[in-house]
Amino acid sequence: MVMKTISMLTQQMETQTQLQRNLEIMSKSNMELNQKSKSDQLTGLYNRWGFLERVQATITNPDNTGKKIVVIFADMDNLKVVNDTYGHDEGDYAICEISSILKETFEENDVVARFGGDEFVAFKLTETSGHEDAIKKRIEEITNIHNEAHNKPFRVEMSTGIFEATCYPDLVFQQLLFEADKKLYAEKRAKKAGRDF
Repeated sequence: MVMKTISMLTQQMETQTQLQRNLEIMSKSNMELNQKSKSDQLTGLYNRWGFLERVQATITNPDNTGKKIVVIFADMDNLKVVNDTYGHDEGDYAICEISSILKETFEENDVVARFGGDEFVAFKLTETSGHEDAIKKRIEEITNIHNEAHNKPFRVEMSTGIFEATCYPDLVFQQLLFEADKKLYAEKRAKKAGRDF
C-alpha cells in the first residue's frame, strides 16, 4: 500500500512538472505569436499596429509629459519604377534598404515601422526640439553610403516629412502623422517639379 502511494505521488509530481513545462512552452509561443503579429514580415520592423501600440503607450505615460516628440513619415521614391523595370524581388530589396537606412538613422529607443507598401514611420521622444535638419541630413548621408555599397542599376531614395510636437497624455497622435504626411507630400511635389520620375 505504501509503495503504491509513493508511486502515485511520484506520478502526480511528474504530471505536474510536465504540465508546468507545457504551460511555459505555450506562454513562450503566445509571446512569439504576439510579437509576430506586431512585426512586418519583410523588414522585421514594427508594422502599423505594433507601432501605434508602442507609441500610444509612450505618449500616455505621465513621465513623458512635456517632452518633445518627433514624427517622421517616409515614402520610398520610385518603387513602381523599380518593380516594373527590375522585378518585385528588386522592389523588396529596395524596401529592405529603406528599412535599414531608417534603422541606422534612429537610436535604439526610437520606434521605426513599415506602415505598409513603401510607407515608413518613425517616432522619437527627446528632451529638445529642432531635429528636422539633422535627421534629414543623416538620412541623406546613410542613403548615399548604402547606394555606393550596392551594385544596383537604380538608386534607393526616399522622401520624408518631419513634424515636431510636445508630448501630453491626451495628444491625438493621428494628427501628428497627418502633419508629417503633409510635409512628406510637399517634399515629393518639390522633387517632381525639379525632375521627372
